[in-house]
Amino acid sequence: MTPSIAVAIEKYAKKYGFEPAALKAVAFVESGGTFFWTVDGKALPPIRPEVHKFYQFLSGKKRDEAVRQGLAHPQMNGISIPNSWVGRYDFFERMCRIDEAAAIKATSWGIGQVMGFHYDFLGFASPQELKKYACSGIEGQMGLMCRFINKNPAINAALKNKNWAAFAKGYNGPAYAKNKYDKKLKEAYEKFLKSPIDGDVYLIQERLQELGFYTGKLDGIDGPLTAAAVKKFQGAAGLVVDGNVSTLTLEKIDEYLAAQSSKNARSKIPTIGAAGAAATTVVKPVVEAITSGDLVDTIDKTRSIAEAAHKLLAMVNLPSVISAVVMAAVVGFSLYVLLKNVRGDDQVDYLDRAE
Repeated sequence: MTPSIAVAIEKYAKKYGFEPAALKAVAFVESGGTFFWTVDGKALPPIRPEVHKFYQFLSGKKRDEAVRQGLAHPQMNGISIPNSWVGRYDFFERMCRIDEAAAIKATSWGIGQVMGFHYDFLGFASPQELKKYACSGIEGQMGLMCRFINKNPAINAALKNKNWAAFAKGYNGPAYAKNKYDKKLKEAYEKFLKSPIDGDVYLIQERLQELGFYTGKLDGIDGPLTAAAVKKFQGAAGLVVDGNVSTLTLEKIDEYLAAQSSKNARSKIPTIGAAGAAATTVVKPVVEAITSGDLVDTIDKTRSIAEAAHKLLAMVNLPSVISAVVMAAVVGFSLYVLLKNVRGDDQVDYLDRAE
């Protein structure tokens, strides 16, 4: 199970009140550890067409045609379906050519193997809407499975209580004991209970990597590299430095990012040697008035123009006072033109008043 998938499962565990390790166990056992099938370069959810259900959902000429093509049968497992990922989806597409809605309803979807005929029970307007949701990624697969569990009080309670036999019977039927489904769930739960992979740690690693504090592998493991990165960030952000990832939240990282972004925007006032004071006098009122992305981009462009002008003035070797006056004029005019394009006349009027 990859850290990104662990993140999604933990998100839904929190949403529905399940223990993360318990929900991970169900997802792992139901999917056999394979959360996506690669078919024609696309990552698709696992599926299983049920030929007896397809038979039930058809009638007349459509049913006759499905039987003729070996896609439908009155008995469960009356026809062997392909084992390969590509083969499964090819089988499903052939079913769709006869009746798309019936094909979707007769197929189990995603890691939770939720049957398509539950679409109305789970709040979808059509079988096609359920299919689209299941194919939307790990979020869709987890959402579909959790909706199904949540809508069934008995298996919902069994999962929350970690009553694996009751959950297995309710989710997979009376044959669960023969398949040792309850034992597999218990073993998987114990494995994930001890697993060092933590979705929250993965997200913090990812964010700290973006900030340049973390240089290790994004693995969701709270190890020495993660602790060192947390300490660096805590020190930079003025927090208590303990290296404990559990005391650090994504909200605190976002607050730091917002503060740094604001600070960087204010620091983009151009300073250019002898003319720095003059340029700052012209630009500062504008920066204080607006610190949006558009204005920052405008100031960057003005900086480039000013630097080029400064190099030309240096070649002429004019007195510093005259150079400063010329530079102020260049910067002021450049801002006037650029702001007129970016912000319109209102912001240009503000610049005129500031000067």
